[in-house]
Amino acid sequence: MYLLRKGRIEGTTFAIWFAISVGIFTIFAVPVSLYYIYRLLGTQFSLSSVLMISFFSTLALLLNLYVQLTALKTKVEWLALEVALLRSASSPKGGGDTSPLFRDAGMEGGESE
Repeated sequence: MYLLRKGRIEGTTFAIWFAISVGIFTIFAVPVSLYYIYRLLGTQFSLSSVLMISFFSTLALLLNLYVQLTALKTKVEWLALEVALLRSASSPKGGGDTSPLFRDAGMEGGESE
């Protein structure tokens, strides 16, 4: 909850981790639930069902992280395109950038003042 209030974690990520923690707590706090889970999954041992659940939970988390990473990559590419367009629009005849915005940020072709 602390990370959610401080804005360091998104609501969807918090919901996923909260659901996983509630599920794990339920499985190990109520031993009868583990019996029903391994009967539902059709495994012979309860340890096999726990391993199967943890494997699929890990796959779901990896998929979620991959989707978020792809969205961030797309956002970075768009921002790089906008910076390139701003540089080309502000430079006289395609020469070096002379705008104070990029000079102050140290973004002149990797050179710093």
